[in-house]
Amino acid sequence: MIKADPIAGPGVDYDSHQCERLWKHVITQACKDASYLGDRNLSLIYREQAQAWLLSNSMDLQLVCEYADVNIERVSKWAKQCQTENDWKKETFLWSRPRQRWR
Repeated sequence: MIKADPIAGPGVDYDSHQCERLWKHVITQACKDASYLGDRNLSLIYREQAQAWLLSNSMDLQLVCEYADVNIERVSKWAKQCQTENDWKKETFLWSRPRQRWR
């Protein structure tokens, strides 16, 4: 439960599943941007930034993967495979299966 903002009203109880879905969409959008072929002037910028981010193993990417409950190794493996094959238009995102949790 998020504490209420005295001006905005009562707090909102966010469903963790909805938050995970949001962060998965962030990763999915980056994958789509990595293969973006729209407006020629913008497409190169979007593609390069998205590809660099997916290949970066940066703290930002690690946090997004953590919030999405996605194994970053799967994202990195997928991105490296796309880079090696020079084909960012994979139909299936290999990382989309949630990581296994230790019990």
